Amino acid sequence: MAVMCKWGKFKWKVNKKLVKPINDMSGSFSIDLEKNTREKKTLTLPYTCYLALGGQPNKDLAWLDRHVGKAYRLYLGTVHFYAQKLILEKVSVSDIHTGTNGKIESMTYSLTFKEE
Repeated sequence: MAVMCKWGKFKWKVNKKLVKPINDMSGSFSIDLEKNTREKKTLTLPYTCYLALGGQPNKDLAWLDRHVGKAYRLYLGTVHFYAQKLILEKVSVSDIHTGTNGKIESMTYSLTFKEE
């Protein structure tokens, strides 16, 4: 199956080896009426990575940590979302579940992007 979403080399996809879908997506854009200028667009993208479904929660976290502050185009399928590159501004994690051996079984991430 095809890639659902891609930012730089980071991909969300569903296939025989990996189930890593996007949970939700929300964004905003606005104008500052006092200055009459357009605010930068923002986007929040939460997803959950499951070890049992082929994901690598620790590897995802390390990759995202290295890419905070970097800007790439975000693609939904093959179409880029928003005209500008998006900077990964913040990574939040929650719902961390570990197995009896202490290994992370799943982790939910919330990625916050801002227009470059």
